[in-house]
Parts: sequence; C-alpha cells; structure tokens
Amino acid sequence: MWKFLTFRLLVGGFVTGYLPYSILSSHPEPALTLLSILTITAVFLIAAGVYVYLRCIWDFTFGGEGDNPTMLVARGTYKFVRNPMYASLVLILLGESLLFKSWRLLGYAAAIWFGIHLLVILYEEQALVKKFGPSYAQYCKEVPRWIPRVHRLAS
Repeated sequence: MWKFLTFRLLVGGFVTGYLPYSILSSHPEPALTLLSILTITAVFLIAAGVYVYLRCIWDFTFGGEGDNPTMLVARGTYKFVRNPMYASLVLILLGESLLFKSWRLLGYAAAIWFGIHLLVILYEEQALVKKFGPSYAQYCKEVPRWIPRVHRLAS
C-alpha cells in the first residue's frame, strides 16, 4: 500500500512539478499577470487536476484494491472517466501552461497526453479486457476514456 502511494506521489510530482520547472527555468517566460481570467482558469485547472489525482490515489490505496485490483474499479472518479489519474496529470499541465503562458509547457502537456495514450492506455485496456472480460467491455461502452460526458455529471 505505502509503496503504491509513494510511487504515485513521486510520479505525479515529477511529471507535473519537476519537469515543468526544468522547462520553465531553461526558457524563462514573461512574469505572471495577476488575477486575469487566464490566471483564474489556470488555477482552477491545476486545483481540479490535483484534487482528482489525489482522489484516485486515495481510492486505490485505501479502497483495498492497491496496485493490482482483483475487481474492476468503477467508483469515485472512475465512474466518470476511465483514466482519471492520467487525465488529471494532463489537466495540471494544461493549467500550468496557461498560468505561465508557456507554449513549451503546452507542448510538453501534449507530448505527455500522446505518450500516455499510445504507450500506456492502449496497452492497459487490452490487459484489462483479458483480466475482467465482458464487464470491462461494458464499462468501456458506458464510460469515456478521457473527457467525462456532461449528462453523466448531472446524474
């Protein structure tokens, strides 16, 4: 449990903290504009992403499932989107790119999304179909991969 928790927190911090800091410090951008609509949107995206990421870690760590669940996890944030942990990382990076008005961070966010989609999610989905069978196939029909459906949020 603690190994999973530590690993996820380190990965999230590295992907959304250390690497963006490295990108920004090697290519300084203009100073932040305080209280613009862009800044407010950026802070909202970052806060939402951090909340969802921490909620996903909580659901897996303390929900009894751990890193290798024996049952399909379709509760919490997983009722709205199949990959909330990955989506939250991308959301944080999009917020950071807006906050710092950085095209480099936006490109980094796109690269992370593309890499996760091609290298992780497509592989994981095949493995989950083998592991959980028809229940995972039905879950895929009902729950979108990246962006939650508006009508599911209202219900």
